[in-house]
Amino acid sequence: MSVTVSPEAYRTMIVFAASHCTKAVHGILVGSTSDDRFVVQNAFPICHETPTRPLVDIAEALVEAMLADDNNSNIIIGWFMSPEVLSDRSSGPVAMRVASVLPKNTENGVLLVLQNEEIGQLASNEKIMGAECMQGFGKDFGKQWTQALEVSILDQKSSTERTRKDIISGRKIEDLTDHWQNGVSTPWHPIVT
Repeated sequence: MSVTVSPEAYRTMIVFAASHCTKAVHGILVGSTSDDRFVVQNAFPICHETPTRPLVDIAEALVEAMLADDNNSNIIIGWFMSPEVLSDRSSGPVAMRVASVLPKNTENGVLLVLQNEEIGQLASNEKIMGAECMQGFGKDFGKQWTQALEVSILDQKSSTERTRKDIISGRKIEDLTDHWQNGVSTPWHPIVT
């Protein structure tokens, strides 16, 4: 199985993680799935703290409403997260629980774990490429998040370069909790433009 990530979703996730580099970040993945492939079209940043069940339920309802308004065939296919500790490369139990219950329209989902060390190096090392900044996981036969998935980024070279420029310029991504804390005066939108 494999995961293909759109340039917009890639940039959103990586810049969001870089925006909150000392905290764990979490979000919803939207796209499509087939028997052996996930395609991530959008990433919706949810929070830069431990997500609570009410927050996840509200975020899921908002994302599903946006998808219904857009009249497209995309569905919620998974969850992404970046650990709080720089050297941590695992998702942790909270992200695994959320990823297990979130996709309602597909039997299996995808969990993307962003790699903080690579994201930190992205701005200064042109040898770091897009897919090195994340690991993909699917459920194994025992329904545990241990099946490694091959991750690829569409138009990887230019996606990585645009993301690198966003990080260097200090671009910030607001998540759903930022949106609420700022009195909904800041936009909550999944795509970096």
